[in-house]
Amino acid sequence: MITMTELAKMTGVSQATVSRVLNGNTSVKPEVAAKVLDYARKYNYQPNMIARSLNGNRTFLLAAIVPDISNPFFADIIKEIEKGAEKAGYSILIFNSDYSQEKEQKYLNLLQQYRVDGLLVAPVHNDEKSIQPFRKLTIPWMVITKKR
Repeated sequence: MITMTELAKMTGVSQATVSRVLNGNTSVKPEVAAKVLDYARKYNYQPNMIARSLNGNRTFLLAAIVPDISNPFFADIIKEIEKGAEKAGYSILIFNSDYSQEKEQKYLNLLQQYRVDGLLVAPVHNDEKSIQPFRKLTIPWMVITKKR
């Protein structure tokens, strides 16, 4: 995969110019922008989302944890979450806890490490004690099933 630095060398412009072109900045001369975009398409340039997230402090990733992805109820919920996330420019990571609070906790730790921008969860248990680990999160979260 080609990097922005390599794209700059190939087109004979600075990395900053490549960045401006790829981000839609119109201050670059049209012929330069066309050349950069042509090379980006030709060599299938893909932005480094990890680097982008470090710069903007956003990953554009949402996560969903459900207890049973094979359950049509949760499958339908995930489908709608994915539609909404896509419209807002986000991708979604889906985790299946298999009704295990241990797996749920493992995923919570993982999601914080990956700095997802938000979490939607159908907790294994929906009582106050079981919700406590979610209250400690440093990312926005919400329960997508209501307490019975």
